[in-house]
Amino acid sequence: MAVSPDTQGNCCWPRQVWASAQQRCVGVPECPPGLAAKGETCVDASTWPPPPPPPASVQPPPPTDAPQAPVAEAPVKTHTERRARKGLVITGAALLGAGYVLALLVNLGAAIYAAAVPENNCWRFVSTVAWIPIIGPAISIAGQAGLTRGTRQNLACTAEPLYPVGAAVAVIDTAMQVTGLALLIVGLVARQEVQVPDEPATTSRSGFSFEPYVSLGAPGSSLGLTAGARW
Repeated sequence: MAVSPDTQGNCCWPRQVWASAQQRCVGVPECPPGLAAKGETCVDASTWPPPPPPPASVQPPPPTDAPQAPVAEAPVKTHTERRARKGLVITGAALLGAGYVLALLVNLGAAIYAAAVPENNCWRFVSTVAWIPIIGPAISIAGQAGLTRGTRQNLACTAEPLYPVGAAVAVIDTAMQVTGLALLIVGLVARQEVQVPDEPATTSRSGFSFEPYVSLGAPGSSLGLTAGARW
């Protein structure tokens, strides 16, 4: 620092003057080596000016092929329904249908034979009862116990060469129809509870449903069997 006429006897840095109104040295000083001007004073040059801040680091963008977190699926809402046991229903319907078709074929054959040989009482009787569902085959065999052929030999129907074969067919046919009917009824009556996903409400019904049914006829009516399905 130095004293000059401009400093009015006060010690100021070179190139500064004394400001009487402010009672201090003003102006940009000329600092000696080792010092640096900071405003209107001199400071240690090693601390001024301060080093520039480091450049802000730039984060690289995330890779586009990074694995995405799995999106959790909303739980599916369900409700309980009682439905027919399809396995039993299908098996029962197949057995019942196959047994009845076999009975109809036997009935058709007996009718053709009875038309060709009308005096044969055995086959004529079979052609009148074998078509009855469930019990027709059993009646056609049991009913021949008191009948005779009615032809020249006039043998008992039970002595016919084909009677044992017919009896075996009747037993098998009856077992098929009875078993099929039992499975069908159990499958429709003993329903099972299943969890079914809820469907959104719609103004119109889409798709179709299948509901098999069996009708044994009205009380007091003649014996009959009707099978079908509701869509």
